[in-house]
Amino acid sequence: MTGRCPGVVSTASALALLLAAVATNGSRPSAASPGRGRISQLAGTISNRVLEGLDPDVVVERLDINVLLARVDVGVLLDRVDVDTLLARVDVDALLLRVDVNALLERADVNELLKRVDVDAILAGIDVNAVTGRVDLERMLDGVDLQRLARRAGLPELIADSTGQVAGSALDLARRQLVGLDVGIGRLIHRLLGRDPDTLPTGPAALVASGRERIEPPEPTRSRVRARMEVSGFYAGAVSRVLACGGDVALATSSFAVGVATLLWFLSTLWGVVLGTGPRAGPWWTVALGAWLMLYWSVSTALAGRTPVMLLAGLRVVSRDGSPLRPRQALLRTACLPLSLLAFGAGAAWMVVDRERRGLHDLVAGSTVVYDWGGRPADMPTPVARWIAAHSDGRESR
Repeated sequence: MTGRCPGVVSTASALALLLAAVATNGSRPSAASPGRGRISQLAGTISNRVLEGLDPDVVVERLDINVLLARVDVGVLLDRVDVDTLLARVDVDALLLRVDVNALLERADVNELLKRVDVDAILAGIDVNAVTGRVDLERMLDGVDLQRLARRAGLPELIADSTGQVAGSALDLARRQLVGLDVGIGRLIHRLLGRDPDTLPTGPAALVASGRERIEPPEPTRSRVRARMEVSGFYAGAVSRVLACGGDVALATSSFAVGVATLLWFLSTLWGVVLGTGPRAGPWWTVALGAWLMLYWSVSTALAGRTPVMLLAGLRVVSRDGSPLRPRQALLRTACLPLSLLAFGAGAAWMVVDRERRGLHDLVAGSTVVYDWGGRPADMPTPVARWIAAHSDGRESR
């Protein structure tokens, strides 16, 4: 039917529509109006024949959509649309598959969209308790490697550094007080002997050049004016050395007692051997203790230049010129240490009056003891350093 003349189609269509209208306005055939019934039947037959011969494409092409839409009452049309039935027949999955999300997002103005979002209303509508109640924390934490997380965050190093800094600060505070006592007592003794403490050597030439060069000037920008004198490499005073020696004696004796008790227990338990503990055994135990003390002092000073307690006190044994102590010197110094304690400690007391603060055992071994706090600078307490700085400046001005 696509080859038929459009004019014929239009006429036929109009005729069919006219007959259909007549048929619609009429009633069913009855005995009272047999003619009207035949006309209706004839109109229905003609309209069917005409509709069968219509070409829908030709009809659609002849339609003016704009004119048609202009004559449509959209409100009435929407009122007659059943939205629920329409949505029920929509295949949402198929519709989403045909949506180009990228093109949709490109056309969306995100800033304008965010301006229209009421964040407070969204947050107000969220039930935080319900959200947190549905979170399984144990299951969540089961999948987290806490040790690896802590290592990546550097927590072990941070804790170790913090602990080390606190312990180091407390230890340096105690050392600083010992240095203050050494300096105060030493200057007093030198004054009594008629010496000027500022003209005496401060330490071995290889370790220090001049004590005055280590005095830091006050800092007026701070709330407290600080002046600190560093004493690393300076000759150690009598107070810190005597306390360190006493601590080493206590530590060495305690370790000897613990070692002997452990040895006796093993011998009696494993092999049934019981060593003598009576009066006759006393001299032998004294000799053993003396040998242990010799071993304790000589090995520790030969290997590290100081004993464990000297390490805590911030002291180190060096040669007279400041070089590391040699093993022969360490052994000779340890052997002569008891001689310094004879005659009421006269040999050890010599360090109080000696210019380099050396005892008899240091004179024999060619050694001396200096301040050494490891990686941190040894310094005096601030009041002592300020007093020395002020006293030195006042004498130089005269």
